[in-house]
Amino acid sequence: MAQFLSGVWRTSFRGIDKYPIALVNGASLFTSTAHKSLINAVTFSPDSKILASGGKKLYLWDTSTGTQLRTVPRELTAMISNLIFSPDGNILITGNWDGIIELWDVHSGGLLSTHTGHTWWIEVLKFSANGRTLVSASYWDGTILIWDWETLKKTGNR
Repeated sequence: MAQFLSGVWRTSFRGIDKYPIALVNGASLFTSTAHKSLINAVTFSPDSKILASGGKKLYLWDTSTGTQLRTVPRELTAMISNLIFSPDGNILITGNWDGIIELWDVHSGGLLSTHTGHTWWIEVLKFSANGRTLVSASYWDGTILIWDWETLKKTGNR
């Protein structure tokens, strides 16, 4: 059965701001208001067992129970604009408003590396069909960068 994911930038009811995220599978599976600011990006792990959501903070969720697995202890440099899991599901890649790409260990929540190349908001992160190449694109700085995945995992600033 297909799963649909919904995240909104902002809802306001009687002056109370909430930033809900909901996972729906025919009926609501879970809804969370853990995000206290914008939700800019959401993505499923390759096996659909984990959901990542990001804005100012990065959250990982168990999709079968709705349980929050962890909040990644991220030092905010800029809002997250895009998320994608590595093909094996062990690394979560964030593209940020400041043009920086971050690689996170899904199991520990630790930052593995950071990468520069864009100068502004990363709008697209996609893997090639064979999983060997990551592409990042920024409408704002007009660049498309092509990364060798094996090299990217081994390099970068920490």
